[in-house]
Amino acid sequence: MTYFLLQRWQDVLHYGNAHGVNPWVFSALYLAHHPLFWGTMAWLVARARRKRPMAGVVALAVFFWLMPYAYILV
Repeated sequence: MTYFLLQRWQDVLHYGNAHGVNPWVFSALYLAHHPLFWGTMAWLVARARRKRPMAGVVALAVFFWLMPYAYILV
């Protein structure tokens, strides 16, 4: 398990150096985007069941999904 985590961290450091980003910021954004995205998906399902508008929630889900990768592009 420790070797696996160390290898993943080495991958993140390499990825950060290759793209010129701070690996700590990228890691934080990447870890934060999972619960935010899935929470938005649950909210989307609840709104769909109640037949309410979903465009804003879909836009928010797309934002959360692309958040760590947008950091690399910026």
